[in-house]
Amino acid sequence: VAMPYLEDLYQATHGSVHLAVSLGADAVYVSAINGHQPVRPLHPPGTRVSLASPGIGQVLLAYAPTEVLHDVLAGDRHRTGERPARSAYGLRQSLAEIRRYGLAVSRDGIGPFSAAAPVFRAQATIVAAVSVAVRAPSDGCLVGNVLRRTAAEISRELGAPKREFPASKKVTTPASR
Repeated sequence: VAMPYLEDLYQATHGSVHLAVSLGADAVYVSAINGHQPVRPLHPPGTRVSLASPGIGQVLLAYAPTEVLHDVLAGDRHRTGERPARSAYGLRQSLAEIRRYGLAVSRDGIGPFSAAAPVFRAQATIVAAVSVAVRAPSDGCLVGNVLRRTAAEISRELGAPKREFPASKKVTTPASR
């Protein structure tokens, strides 16, 4: 169901596109589309990362059952090693922002721009997350909106009710400020 939409997202952004699902306290990458010059980090299908990992992991965690969140926080799994350790409070703040805007954004101002968005099924529960990483977009807001639209289209195919998210103030790049 998702592959045609992932291919469209790749064509629109020429970035690295991923789809992941949650499995316990981990995110498992199930699909990846990378061009001739892929944007790192690369996550081939089968790669597992903590749900506390920035981007796709945190999107899955933001909508996970409460017991999964407690498991991640209790097991110190919010300290992923990919980035400096976050406090449980900081992680909870990030998850609340993801639920509010329907988008996780990772950008440090000098490296690649990446974003992830949730994919829902008919029961309005999360089933997957889709992400895109691009080298340096001139408009991070546009990339974020294209990504959210892609996730919404996949969700509609799965029978999910339509969700509206406000524009994210976090989706900025130096060129769009």
